[in-house]
Amino acid sequence: MNLNSLLKLSTVKRYNKDVPILEQGLLAPEEMLVLLQGQVGVFKEYGTPGQQQLETLGPGDFVGEHCLFLGHEPLQTVVALGPVIAVAITLENVSEVFATQPELSINIVRRTLQSL
Repeated sequence: MNLNSLLKLSTVKRYNKDVPILEQGLLAPEEMLVLLQGQVGVFKEYGTPGQQQLETLGPGDFVGEHCLFLGHEPLQTVVALGPVIAVAITLENVSEVFATQPELSINIVRRTLQSL
């Protein structure tokens, strides 16, 4: 991943610890986030007695691909486990990101298709 190129194309977003970044079942912006710093937890039924943490993601991982490509509400809740810095990929910049970030693009497509 070419970080300098990605930063030029995208908006940097910052999240504090325990802040939900995406919330299961709630309308979200049509964007995905590539994590640059920090970790997020991916949860089912976040904030309920049945809450389950499915995975922990960190730098180089991404969330929200279903929101961007399929216009879906998030399937899980994603919460910052500490301070998080991410870049947003939107419909406006996704073609440039794909053109300049081939490895990231392949990973995004693979993960999106695997979850269908």
